[in-house]
Amino acid sequence: AVALASNVGANFTLIGALAGILWSDLLKAKGLVVSYIEFAKYGFATMIPSCVIGFAFLAWEFYW
Repeated sequence: AVALASNVGANFTLIGALAGILWSDLLKAKGLVVSYIEFAKYGFATMIPSCVIGFAFLAWEFYW
């Protein structure tokens, strides 16, 4: 549960994890700029299904 919860910030915000910051810098070096709002929009869209699947798996592991 802790591992799942710790990844929510990384999926939702660009600065939530080192990987997002590095990814942003690599894109800037290639001339592509991704705004925080744009990243959050796509991050939120992928965060919801991944959380639902992750919590369902945790419930299955815990209760069955």
